[in-house]
Amino acid sequence: MRYTYRLFQQILQLIQRHGLNTRQLHDLAGWTVVVTLALKTGNVQAKDNPVNTSLWTPQPSMSTTYKTSPPIPSQELLDRNLKYAEGHQPKVGDANFGHMPDTAIICCQDCRLNPTKQLGLADFDTAIIRNAAGAVTELTRSILIAQRWGTKHFVVIKHSDCGYFQITGKHLIIEDFKARAKDPNAIDAVVDKLLDLDPPKLSVDDLVLHDVNYLKESPLIFPETKITGWVFDDHTGKIRQVV
Repeated sequence: MRYTYRLFQQILQLIQRHGLNTRQLHDLAGWTVVVTLALKTGNVQAKDNPVNTSLWTPQPSMSTTYKTSPPIPSQELLDRNLKYAEGHQPKVGDANFGHMPDTAIICCQDCRLNPTKQLGLADFDTAIIRNAAGAVTELTRSILIAQRWGTKHFVVIKHSDCGYFQITGKHLIIEDFKARAKDPNAIDAVVDKLLDLDPPKLSVDDLVLHDVNYLKESPLIFPETKITGWVFDDHTGKIRQVV
């Protein structure tokens, strides 16, 4: 028993020192049960098996960065996928749905935004919800599903060089669609939903405040849910909180 007590003392100290997230605590709990059972049966000695801190050592991202992208579809694409699959760490079934992240980032679909990399997030720690300009008014289904799976904090991120600011009026979108679409009149049914704001009159901070307030006032958002708003500067790579 003294070995078990000493082991738990070590674990408590490491938790306080490193600050574990939900997934890491879950992994640690399972590992602790195994070690405790082994100690009781005499299969191992705690003094010969110090606590393995690799369980909560930050793991490198599984993503590999390439200078160019392969054609889609192509054999090169499949080859790169096979290379990734060699180190793939599956998280499926109960391992996933029982331990979903409690934070979700809402941001633009612009490929220059890579929240996981730019904010130094660990794999599987944060859900990412995206669309054009990261407009929350078009994300009702995604937001409801995120809350269903445990999201308690929505992080709204806009970026300074967003293409949304390059749109001078929805009439340009309508004209472009009618000139190229199979059915030019199909856009008439959704024209009122194209732009609910006038980009040239808004700053990026204004957009953040608009979306944060929209979520806070929405009856679909749980009362305890936290909403924060941020701006990512495409020029400097830095992020700042607006609200």
